[in-house]
Amino acid sequence: MGRVTPLLCERFHIIPDVSFQLACHVASHARRATLRYGIFRMDNHWRPQYSLCKPCALPYEYVLKMESLNEDLQFLVQKLNMTEVDTKIHKNASEKKKDSNYEDYFKDIPNTIIKEIYRLYLHDFLYFGYDIPGFLTAHMNE
Repeated sequence: MGRVTPLLCERFHIIPDVSFQLACHVASHARRATLRYGIFRMDNHWRPQYSLCKPCALPYEYVLKMESLNEDLQFLVQKLNMTEVDTKIHKNASEKKKDSNYEDYFKDIPNTIIKEIYRLYLHDFLYFGYDIPGFLTAHMNE
């Protein structure tokens, strides 16, 4: 860590190198807090996307996804008859191997927390066309 990073972490209450398990606990706590204070008082970093962009209230014609952003941008440029637009996305994230077995990430997470996360982000899955992994729905029946 450089000299500036610890100061930024302290100033903005950032925990460097947050584990997946800790992130799940924070999201679970955030979900419980919404029951008391409402979703619109929730920190934007943890808030479900549907509550930020209101897909049912606003007449969106297109929704672009990070997973396919290059292709989605090319489609949008074509639809809008735009020219000379750079649609190449430059990722800052490391090029680590992606593990699509999400169940491995959740294996050490308590079932109660998995249920809270499921409930918190369920509408994001539904509104934005993502498949809900089978192991998540299985946890809801336990």
